[in-house]
Amino acid sequence: MMQQLLRTAGMILIAYSALYSAIWLHELGHALVFQAYGCNEYLLDVVVPWHFANANPGPLDPDCLNALSTESLFLGGMGGIMMNILLAISTYFFWKQTAAGPLRQWLLFFGISHLLEVATYLTISNILPMSDMISVQEYEPLLRIPLFLAGVLMIWLIIRWIRQAPVPLKPALGWFSLCTALSMGGLRLVFTYFA
Repeated sequence: MMQQLLRTAGMILIAYSALYSAIWLHELGHALVFQAYGCNEYLLDVVVPWHFANANPGPLDPDCLNALSTESLFLGGMGGIMMNILLAISTYFFWKQTAAGPLRQWLLFFGISHLLEVATYLTISNILPMSDMISVQEYEPLLRIPLFLAGVLMIWLIIRWIRQAPVPLKPALGWFSLCTALSMGGLRLVFTYFA
């Protein structure tokens, strides 16, 4: 009983730290783009609360942001998504080469967390533009269609990666993915339209 409890606690810690890292790096992707435009003085000062709600790339200069074109804001909004895509791809190949153990489990949750960020932005947050997807709507509304299809592709990649996971981890990864996707979509809805 105690061993099962410790194993579950370890799995929760692995999943949480992987998800937190993926969200932090997503915000860093935004921060990198906004720093290139001169709107972000402190690159690593991203904000990701322990509960993930209202994560953001840190203090951005509002005057600088207001002076940016819709294209620049679009690129800033996509910076986090591009960071997630690049890290998901590299994590997958690193995961394939890593021996069984806690690092391999962490890489699995880390890679899937990146794909979940992208998938939820490009699908849930795209249907009713929320958060980063508002910049897409303002820049070129028709881009939402291919981005939605790319989001569906991300969902397929998540399912495919879960199928490659060790059998004992598959249920945990499935529940983790479902709960994370619903939480991400719900939190974005709240902080975009009700906060």
